[in-house]
Amino acid sequence: DSACRGLSALYCQLAGGRECAMVEYLARWTLCKPHEPKAMARFRRKFSIHSGSTTVMWRLFLGSKRHIDFVTFRSMCAKLKCRERCVEYWEAMDATLGGCISLFELEPEGCVLMLRLLARFAHDCPGYSELSPTDLFGKLAMSRSA
Repeated sequence: DSACRGLSALYCQLAGGRECAMVEYLARWTLCKPHEPKAMARFRRKFSIHSGSTTVMWRLFLGSKRHIDFVTFRSMCAKLKCRERCVEYWEAMDATLGGCISLFELEPEGCVLMLRLLARFAHDCPGYSELSPTDLFGKLAMSRSA
C-alpha cells in the first residue's frame, strides 16, 4: 500500500499533479494481481500479433462493444485456432465471475494509455470529438511544440 502511494506521489511530482489517482490504481493493480499463467501470456501475445495490437484485434472482432460473453469469446478463440483452451483463458480473465470481460481484462495497460490520450485530447483540444483525425493530430502536434 505504501509502495503504491509512494509511486503515485513520485509521478504526481514529475507530472505536475495530473492523473495521480489513475497511476496509483494501476500500481496497486499491478503489484497485487495474482501471477498470470504462462498460457495466458501466450494467448495475449497471440491475440495481439494477429492484428498488431490487442486493442485493434478487439475492434476487428467486436467493433465498439464494451463487454463480451463467453460464447463470443469462444468464437474469437476459434478464429485464432486456440479454442481448446478458451475455458482456461476465460477463467483467468473473468476474475469477478460476472460472465463477461472487457478490453481492460485483456489489455489493462492499453486501456490506461487510451484514457491518458483521451485526457490529453480533452485538455489540449476542446471540442475534439468534432475534429477530423488530421486536424486533431495537427492540434496535438502544435500544442506539444509550443
